[in-house]
Amino acid sequence: MIDLTERALADPQMKLELPARKMEDNS
Repeated sequence: MIDLTERALADPQMKLELPARKMEDNS
């Protein structure tokens, strides 16, 4: 599991990619 949440906290722009990436990971 990638720590996207931790990165999202440090990178506000990543927060927008977080949901899209999470959905792709689930696929």
